[in-house]
Amino acid sequence: MGERRVRAQDLLLLLLLSDRGGRATSGTSKGRNIPLTEEADLELEKELQSLNKPPVKTLKSFTGDLFDCIEIYKQPAFDHPALKNHKLQIRPSFQTKNNVTMNENFKSLLDQGFNDTCPPGTVIIRRTRKEELIMAKELPKYFRNYDSRYRVLDSSGQNYYAIVRSQKGRFHGFQSKITTWALPNVAPDQASANQVWMYGDIDGPHGSLNVIQTGWHVLPKLYNDTFTRFFTFFTINDYQTGCMNLNCKGFIQVSATHGPGFSFTGTDLSTYGGTQAYFDFQILKDRES
Repeated sequence: MGERRVRAQDLLLLLLLSDRGGRATSGTSKGRNIPLTEEADLELEKELQSLNKPPVKTLKSFTGDLFDCIEIYKQPAFDHPALKNHKLQIRPSFQTKNNVTMNENFKSLLDQGFNDTCPPGTVIIRRTRKEELIMAKELPKYFRNYDSRYRVLDSSGQNYYAIVRSQKGRFHGFQSKITTWALPNVAPDQASANQVWMYGDIDGPHGSLNVIQTGWHVLPKLYNDTFTRFFTFFTINDYQTGCMNLNCKGFIQVSATHGPGFSFTGTDLSTYGGTQAYFDFQILKDRES
């Protein structure tokens, strides 16, 4: 078989391939009636305005999604109180300038499928939809498959896993390579993912488990399609709450070419019995900062 590799600048530690089954609930995707009180609807609109900053330019993906080019210092992350006086670090101290993807002449190895490119000095952020904020409280259950002892939580027979895991230890980061696939037959009430997990505070008090997850998934219930998308997710309280992609403040985006929520297309996807496409990524702790 042939091989094609694609690269990105982020990711995790426990490889998981899952196919979640379950019933879809009403009011979480396009075209459905979403029962909201007037007060709740106003709060959502306020949050959308806070997350979706006025763009310098807007790009449209082949999936129909809108990606905004936001001035790097005006992105939502800097609204977080903890980042009020944060000094922006464009790249980790161990990464050379040539690896940074903000140069307007940079040609990404990924085919993002956009109709244009973001100008210098901006970062690309997928525009958040109201449906995604409504579903935010339900999302953690789509990401939680294990407890702190690495035991599969679900025993209903609806979930299927292929797992590779590390020994328990002290890690400052890792890198991984996972194959990417198109899965057009994932049903509206299913989800499929190929992801890596990194756990922290495994032996801490109840509710203190923190996890970083990333990779790709197909989640029709959220996106109302079956495109294969790059995602990130984290929780700091054992999945009581959590944040996917850039749908909350605190994650600083530095790339003008790709980011959470984009879809793989064309040769970025593997072919059954043919060329295998790989998504390379890493999550690393900067020891200097």
